[in-house]
Amino acid sequence: MVVFLHIDQDSKNHKELDDYIKDDKKQIFLLIFMNGCGPCEAVKPEWKNIEFKLDDNLKNNENIVVADLEQSLLKNLEYLPKEPKGFPTMYYITNGGKTCEDYDSGRDVNSFIKWIKSKEDKNLTEDKNLTEDKNLTEDKNQKGGKKSKKSKKSKKSKKSKKSKKSKKSKKRKQHSRKRNNKL
Repeated sequence: MVVFLHIDQDSKNHKELDDYIKDDKKQIFLLIFMNGCGPCEAVKPEWKNIEFKLDDNLKNNENIVVADLEQSLLKNLEYLPKEPKGFPTMYYITNGGKTCEDYDSGRDVNSFIKWIKSKEDKNLTEDKNLTEDKNLTEDKNQKGGKKSKKSKKSKKSKKSKKSKKSKKSKKRKQHSRKRNNKL
């Protein structure tokens, strides 16, 4: 299940956020706001609506953390990868804090959900690619390093594409020379 974490003066759960940031598998979507800031006050209800508008597929992802943090508590965090330049600031943090990306798009719940989905899909794709790469390596090792017929065909098709391009290029040059000779 997605973890929703609200960190303010009354809550003492900033240590929990630090633990999530250090975890390589967690994907943290963090809103840093300042009390009394007009744009922050407008964003906060939209951010809180993420919890109610997330579809079931995302809600069941135990690696997603959606958190909001009041800026005066930044000093309590040990593992925040970078300081915000203004407020509100939204970060995507993953890889144990090694990746920290700013969010700079729509400030409504639908835009936030789209952002979360894009990062979740990307993470799934990367995991899938790693699995596929591993399977290809295993297949190659089982075949004794021999290339399959499919890879030979793809090389032939690449060569034929190159030869078609070079033929077109030669025709263009010939046509250009004829035109220049007429002038």
